[in-house]
Amino acid sequence: MSMDLQRFHATFFEESREGLDAMEAGLLSLEEGNRDPEIINSVFRAAHSIKGGAATFGFEAVAGLTHVLETLLDELRSNKRQLEPNAVDAMLGSVDVLRALLREAEHGTPADPAAVKAVHTRLNAVLAGEAPTAAAVAKPKEEEPEAWHIGFTPAPSLFMSGNDPLRIIRELEHLGPLQIAARLERMPGFENIDPLEAYLAWDLGLIGKIPRSKIE
Repeated sequence: MSMDLQRFHATFFEESREGLDAMEAGLLSLEEGNRDPEIINSVFRAAHSIKGGAATFGFEAVAGLTHVLETLLDELRSNKRQLEPNAVDAMLGSVDVLRALLREAEHGTPADPAAVKAVHTRLNAVLAGEAPTAAAVAKPKEEEPEAWHIGFTPAPSLFMSGNDPLRIIRELEHLGPLQIAARLERMPGFENIDPLEAYLAWDLGLIGKIPRSKIE
């Protein structure tokens, strides 16, 4: 990707976070029973904007999820389907997953693949007219592991968004004992190094029963 596009990353991430906040507020209003058509239109516009930017920058996971969300919203705003509680629940669930996918694209912190798959399944089930099952809605209770292995591969443009891998690593150190190993496979020859790009990747071992929510 050219440096020109990379310079727009910070703006994209900031505007996408604002768009998700607006989407969440609109969906919560729908959940409370507000049926103003403009709310659905505003949520659709936010999803459409995020999808377009994500597709432009090559953030395929974000673009893929917002595409499904946009399809559902388009059917709702054109009155091709009625707004049901399960649709609102599924769309609200997608907001948190989209936030995680944006963190992954911006900071290299992996989103939970199971959560991403689950929200895709729920949205597609709504589009197919299927009733949600208890298994699909209920979140399994998982015991926290004794330690976490975290693979941290920052996007090359990480520095352009004002972030620093070492700051993220220091924040993890505050949670518990941290084992750190740098990976150099992306490091180019000296003559090709760009000081504005992040090349190092990291293998991190965080010791202790630490909740996933604190790590994310």
